[in-house]
Amino acid sequence: MNLVIVRAIDSTTKRKMMAGGVASVIMAVTLVTTIGFFGGAFLQPIIPAGGPNLPIYTINHTIAGDFANFVPYEEPYTLNAPQYSIYSGLSNIANIGQFPTLPASVKDAIYRNGFAVIPQGSSKQIHEILEYNHENDIPSFVSSDSVLHAYHVLYDLALREVEVYSFWDLLGNLTESLLDSSYTQYQTAPEGRWKDAALKNV
Repeated sequence: MNLVIVRAIDSTTKRKMMAGGVASVIMAVTLVTTIGFFGGAFLQPIIPAGGPNLPIYTINHTIAGDFANFVPYEEPYTLNAPQYSIYSGLSNIANIGQFPTLPASVKDAIYRNGFAVIPQGSSKQIHEILEYNHENDIPSFVSSDSVLHAYHVLYDLALREVEVYSFWDLLGNLTESLLDSSYTQYQTAPEGRWKDAALKNV
């Protein structure tokens, strides 16, 4: 069996990606907590034999929601990933020729562990690594945090699009309307503290 080397993301880039996705994680945790709180009345406790004070909840029926119904779904599966071994000298790695400068320590780690992690100092953004891999036919290892990062980037882009093409005009019109209303209140307010207070809004 021929194997291939997969370029992954170094720890520094991963930390940057995870920091960028903190807001998405907070939103996800809030959503899950809210669903768990409001859906608690619909959950059926199962008391494990090991201890009556440790209830486990499961959802085994459809739960109606304002946005959509939650329908429990379970897909049976069997673990059957093919096993493989790496030959001495990495001779059965199909794209080893794309990495002619791999240090001996990295090659040894690949042989012993099946993988190795090395810094990618020249790449500052995740898309640079993915673009390089795509252009050079190198498989990419996609981890869960990179998927979270992609979601965060798309969410941020969507929010910017909404702000520029929708909220900008709406908020501008709202601000102008409030200013006109405040100025009218100032002009019609009686002299004294009422007029002084109205002036602060103009």
